[in-house]
Amino acid sequence: MSKAFDFAIIGGGLAGSLLFAALKRQNPHLQIGLFEKNSTLCGEHHWCFQDADIPTGARPWLEGLLSQSWNEQEVLFPSYSRVLRTPYHCIKSEDLAAKLRDISPQQIYLDHELIGTEETADQRHLLKFENQNSIVAHSYILATNHAHRTPQGKDLKNTGWQKFVSLEVELESPHGLQRVLLRDVRQPQIDGYRFFCVLPLTETRLLIEDTYCSNHAILKEERIEKEILAYAERQGWEIKEIARHQHGTLPLHLQMSPSPEEKTAAGNPLSPPSLGDEARFVHPVTGHSGAASLRMIQDILDRSNLTMASLRKCIRERLEKESSNYHYLSLMNRLLFLATKNENRYKIFEKFYQYPEPLIDRFYAGKLTLMDRARIVMTKPPTSMQSTIDALRMKS
Repeated sequence: MSKAFDFAIIGGGLAGSLLFAALKRQNPHLQIGLFEKNSTLCGEHHWCFQDADIPTGARPWLEGLLSQSWNEQEVLFPSYSRVLRTPYHCIKSEDLAAKLRDISPQQIYLDHELIGTEETADQRHLLKFENQNSIVAHSYILATNHAHRTPQGKDLKNTGWQKFVSLEVELESPHGLQRVLLRDVRQPQIDGYRFFCVLPLTETRLLIEDTYCSNHAILKEERIEKEILAYAERQGWEIKEIARHQHGTLPLHLQMSPSPEEKTAAGNPLSPPSLGDEARFVHPVTGHSGAASLRMIQDILDRSNLTMASLRKCIRERLEKESSNYHYLSLMNRLLFLATKNENRYKIFEKFYQYPEPLIDRFYAGKLTLMDRARIVMTKPPTSMQSTIDALRMKS
């Protein structure tokens, strides 16, 4: 006999884990199963987001999951620097995994990769896993990761890449940073728009990340790690120990292709609802899914009764609300990757960070107003008129 659940979440990354925590806080007696294909929950990541990314209503369940917060951020460009008074937050994957185990350890299942589903005679769902286990759930949602949306074939032509290598390091002495160094763009602009991001985790521990917005996904980790060590040396930081290595490549779409939920609306209405990367809840310019996933999770808490039909409707309506901004932001990707030379790409953001802070917050939250869009459009990009026109008229 398969074990029965009220609701199953397939995927124990950021989106799935946050949904699990939020639902357990709202409905502690609900039988919810969180199923992760790997042997550890949440992987090894630092998920960072702006305070403006947090939707109304989410703070009560989200704040207890935060690992660290800072009150200010700083950006450094060749021509100027600026301190932003916007709080910045971080969730460490190991902290989130530990907090989920504290919430409900017996409802978390590792090494469970979904391989098939069937609808039962009583309209529940039989979920089958690779380890030969199976469960029955009244409803379920997919919350899988970036691997499920890696572009293939012709889609590669419509894709830029944000790629990064980061080192978490322990220093011999205090670093002296009081705020997040969000962008240090005073670097050779090789392989696209390039910047360092530095998070002060403790008085003597830093997360240093070297990021590139590039036209290809090739990531030379060994070379970039040497760049990070050289950067630390230039800042006068003597490294005692490298505690963690991280790296990643995030596809940045130049045109927004239909999401699984959009395809469902036009095709099979019985396809499962999906969340996070799987549902294209991803910021086109940053490649991050946190802000949109938070809004979607709060929608589910506020407006869904967790039936499959209710989840599909809730997610479809959220996608409709997001789509206009996402299509606009994908146009910005075209300017960045198609119309602007590598050495000039940083100039787009050098101008951008001179806008008022509320506009910057709305940009990263994916919630630009019509006035915001008009203001950005009126700013002349560092490219020729013809290349701008050609990029904006790109066809898939």
